[in-house]
Amino acid sequence: MNRVSDGIVLSNSETRKTLPEAVYSFVLNDPGNSKPETYYIAVPAEYKSWLSTSLDPSLPIGLLRAMVRGKALSVEGPVDPIWASRIENEWQRLLFFDFVGLRHVPVTFSSYDSVERSTPVAHVLAFSGGVDSTYSLLHLLERAKKSAPAITHLLFISYERFSHVSAPRLARIQQAASELGLPLISVRTNVDAAFVEPVSPNYWLYTKIHEILFVAVASALGRNSVNFYFSSTHSVETMKTIDRYQSSNSLALFFSWASWGSISLHVEGAGVTRFQKIAAIANSPLAQRTLDVCDASFTGKKRNCSRCMKCSHTLVTLDALGATSGFEELFDIGMFQNNRTRTYLRVVASGRPIAREITESLRKHVGPTPFIVRLILTARLDFLISWPSKIFQSTKVWALEHAFSRKIVRSLQRRRDS
Repeated sequence: MNRVSDGIVLSNSETRKTLPEAVYSFVLNDPGNSKPETYYIAVPAEYKSWLSTSLDPSLPIGLLRAMVRGKALSVEGPVDPIWASRIENEWQRLLFFDFVGLRHVPVTFSSYDSVERSTPVAHVLAFSGGVDSTYSLLHLLERAKKSAPAITHLLFISYERFSHVSAPRLARIQQAASELGLPLISVRTNVDAAFVEPVSPNYWLYTKIHEILFVAVASALGRNSVNFYFSSTHSVETMKTIDRYQSSNSLALFFSWASWGSISLHVEGAGVTRFQKIAAIANSPLAQRTLDVCDASFTGKKRNCSRCMKCSHTLVTLDALGATSGFEELFDIGMFQNNRTRTYLRVVASGRPIAREITESLRKHVGPTPFIVRLILTARLDFLISWPSKIFQSTKVWALEHAFSRKIVRSLQRRRDS
């Protein structure tokens, strides 16, 4: 392997057992930083035999960092040849076409070590307690009654930068797992820190980073053959109709390229809108006890703050379905009722993909929506209040935002280095 002197280098760090956890780690040496960065993925000690011994899990992290920096990537350690080829070709093409500012980079590998596929020993669902993963959980449990593989474990990933949110949420997820009699694999990791500075706040790039981090964690747990299930945030139809920024990116295709060797990644809920998901879980006793859609919920008396956009999406849909009474322990229904029309209008005006899904569903749904909202939707006047948001989410504006944020980041980096 010919290492590029000014490129980014990935290398292995020994997998170790530090009670009560087992830790997989790797080193990323970026010439743009003053010292090598060590990233870890820590799991309960009883899952040490699941941890990978190759550099496969680190490849998605290294590739995106290299493409953002515009530098070559050198991988010093054994990788699966099929995975290496997909990283170098399909993944790089997908990321290049989807995101402004990313560049094709050369990737070199020092050695290969093939991983054979065998019968899966586990079926693991990534579970956060939100709408998407709660829908996936209930859907998969229902499918298991019809001879489909049964979920054997739940997986919760706690990112280091968001530990203040993850800690209280973890306790509630443990409650749900206990009720279902499923073991919970609680993962701690700092791989999200690889993208604190180099990446813009672009919403779609943020969601892609979230998927890449999940692939890294799943890969780290893929020494034994495992099927992983990930919940799609957006329906395929919504992703197709927004603009080219998302239409070229099918999450199912992205994960099919990430399935190799001992792991297989599956997408749940990509054919279902947010309105349909909430309708499906609205009468579930489990959802009525454990639903957690709000990152700010740990600060208030209720589990969900009932003010933020995520809470607004959920409350508006539950209200249109006439199902808010089952969620009084989780949301401040009284506060919502006092601001009901305002909350509906806020969702309609948002312009975000999930809000658009909900708006279209409300337009078709015959339910107890506020009169002014029903009038706006029936007359198709919602564009009058949503056009500013849509303009700021267009591809060209995202491109300007990306370029502008990169200049700011580079300016801050130069200031730090000096």
